[in-house]
Amino acid sequence: MKLINANGYGFVIVPVSTFEQFRKEQKIKAKKMLTYFAKNNVMGDAFLQNGCMLPIAHINYGEYAIFIDAQQSNIPQDWKIIKEWKSFNLCVDDDNSIWVVSLDNLEAWDVAGYQGKEFCQQENIFDINDNLLERYNAIRYNVPKGKYEATVIGLKKEGTEDAYGFSIVLTPTITFIQNADASETAFNDIFQTHNY
Repeated sequence: MKLINANGYGFVIVPVSTFEQFRKEQKIKAKKMLTYFAKNNVMGDAFLQNGCMLPIAHINYGEYAIFIDAQQSNIPQDWKIIKEWKSFNLCVDDDNSIWVVSLDNLEAWDVAGYQGKEFCQQENIFDINDNLLERYNAIRYNVPKGKYEATVIGLKKEGTEDAYGFSIVLTPTITFIQNADASETAFNDIFQTHNY
């Protein structure tokens, strides 16, 4: 488990090589990609449909546990599934990786900041029991090259007030479907009151 900072009230799953290649194909020179997508909704939709990104937006500011895997069974037992969202596209290129990136980092896009690294901007904090926790603004995960249908699972750690996370389950696929619009998905549903 790794913690991502949701600076900008969210984060985005980005296969960096795929994202950058598509950005160049579309002749996009902007570095403030959030601003660019806000002004160019059609292009933002094209990035989503081509598996170049999967935004998890409109969530509370803070840190979230991230689990990336091909099996839902790998979610630790002390994490309860709150909600599941299906049918998002992700396309991993030759770099065999995806990044979980704070939305703020997408607004200051610099592909060179991800090359040859495992994480960006680490911050060490201690929880109330003096356990060391590492938080990141961007985290790299190894994922084999290919097309994937992504399922996002919202999680809450049992016995806590405010420990939330997301599991991204990646299922290989041959072709992309017309996927759900992640930019309009209510990922903040995980904060609804739940009885444990």
